[in-house]
Amino acid sequence: MDASTDVAAPRLPWAEALLVAANRWAIIAMMGTMALLVFANVVSRYLFNHSLVWVEELTQYQMIWIAWLGAGLALREGRHVAVDLLEDALPERARRILRGAIALTMLAFLLALGWYGTQIVAFSWNQETPMLGIHGHSLPRHPDRGAAVRAAPGAVLPRLRRAALRARRAVRRGGGLT
Repeated sequence: MDASTDVAAPRLPWAEALLVAANRWAIIAMMGTMALLVFANVVSRYLFNHSLVWVEELTQYQMIWIAWLGAGLALREGRHVAVDLLEDALPERARRILRGAIALTMLAFLLALGWYGTQIVAFSWNQETPMLGIHGHSLPRHPDRGAAVRAAPGAVLPRLRRAALRARRAVRRGGGLT
């Protein structure tokens, strides 16, 4: 390690812990409001014969954000489902190559997602969402599906880097992935 890494290291865990906590609470808040809104819409529809038409659109946006924020968090904590039957059958060198190939595949997917997500946002910039009336040009105030797709690589890429470094250290110590 060089001196610049040692100087920056004490700040990173605090900042990272803050971001992880914010990520968790954002997911909790969105899941809670999503459940309440869907429940209220069902009650409204069946008891009062009146549907809250905007709830479906809003909960779709929330589900997309939850999926991407949750994917980054799950990658950070090693909670994604893994089928490691093939990996366990391979010799150590082949395992490292396989893990590297998986990380590169994930990186390529995220970069493509960022690229095409930006194109989707550009294409739909002047369109308005049907129920909520959110315009593409008001994205900073109203995050929508396009913004979620565009932000997804930013939510997952740092965690991918961390997971790759953790895997590399585990392989060097002779252990497996955790």
